[in-house]
Amino acid sequence: MKPTVYRVFSHQHSVKRSPGWHFSQCRLRIAQDCERPNNVFTGMIDEVRLWNRALSQDDINILKDLSSQATPVDPLGKLSTTWGSLKSVR
Repeated sequence: MKPTVYRVFSHQHSVKRSPGWHFSQCRLRIAQDCERPNNVFTGMIDEVRLWNRALSQDDINILKDLSSQATPVDPLGKLSTTWGSLKSVR
């Protein structure tokens, strides 16, 4: 079995690469260092993606291009906004 490689990206640049992820040693934490639990990221994270394999640069470029074509969800007509409107009328 090939070892897993994980990479951490910030602003589309790889900032950390590490062989393997050992779930027996540490739970996966986003924005927190498992070796230093008090070392927590301060800020906002707008997108997180996980894969079961290392991505090639071509994979990353394709995904980046696809995500730039995504359109925001229109909240009108959705259950939560419709229900909120109905409750506010009452």
